[in-house]
Amino acid sequence: MYNLIAYLLFLTAMSIITVHLGRVFYKNGAVYIHMLLPQDPHLVASINKLLLAGYYLLNLGYVVMNIAFWSPVETVEQMCSTLFFKAGTLILFLALMHYLNLFWLLLFSRKQRHTNTTMSN
Repeated sequence: MYNLIAYLLFLTAMSIITVHLGRVFYKNGAVYIHMLLPQDPHLVASINKLLLAGYYLLNLGYVVMNIAFWSPVETVEQMCSTLFFKAGTLILFLALMHYLNLFWLLLFSRKQRHTNTTMSN
């Protein structure tokens, strides 16, 4: 019984967090992509949509896999502990993904600036 409640709580909470962060990343991420590809706004929009779709798929897969390998929950305390651990793990995973994306954007922008500088000389 507690497993079903935990699954529903976990799915609801993670869906809200994932959709909210996806919207924030989609809205604000377009600025960074446009900075790297200012000459092609259609490409920027397409890349941003693909990143959002990949983000949702990755998170959905992670949530489903988490539920698939969930141990039986016998008490309310176990349910809370499991929910907090699984939610915390997903939130840390999302933060790591975000910072890795920022790192790749930084590397790409530095490479692009270096290329533009050497071409103008």
